[in-house]
Amino acid sequence: MHRLLAFIAATALVATACNQAQSVALLGDWAATLGAASTDNWANPIAEGLAPFSQYGQRAGGCGTACGSRNHRGMDLHCPSGLPNVDPVKAMADGIVVGSQTDDGFGPLVVVQHEGTGFSSLYSHMEEALVVVGQRVVQGQTLGLCSNREGHSPLDRFETSKPHSHVEILTGEANDYENYLDMRKAGQTLDPWPLVSAQ
Repeated sequence: MHRLLAFIAATALVATACNQAQSVALLGDWAATLGAASTDNWANPIAEGLAPFSQYGQRAGGCGTACGSRNHRGMDLHCPSGLPNVDPVKAMADGIVVGSQTDDGFGPLVVVQHEGTGFSSLYSHMEEALVVVGQRVVQGQTLGLCSNREGHSPLDRFETSKPHSHVEILTGEANDYENYLDMRKAGQTLDPWPLVSAQ
């Protein structure tokens, strides 16, 4: 299993520079290796059919601080209502909450470990987290409310972006938020969009 996860992590680094079609092909290879259960039945965390306004991977230049890091390790989805603290952010798959806190940059966030699949997911920029560490969640369960928080204070908000949620999928089953960040820094994130758009 460790060798398999190492292979996936290495492949995810390549996926950063790939286009969406190549990412879909890579995910197909992972599904064949891990078993269909690992990549089946992922749901859009905001609304079915809602496409990201900011995709995974290298961002185009010219957007300044509004885009943050050029290497975007997840996808951003607008809140359908256009308002903060209204639309639910939902679990993409069943799992257990291993992180529920507020972070500078991410704001209120939740990390879910998807046991037995080899994946974890992160949901951030929420108004607040509505689940606690150790809580089991099912696909579609509300984790928090879509917003544009980027820090500890309700006053810490993105001035250049509409209310949205940033979500990530990571190859590896994180034990807690710090463990998630370690794997994230190691390049183990992958493009969530092919997973949630394939359903």
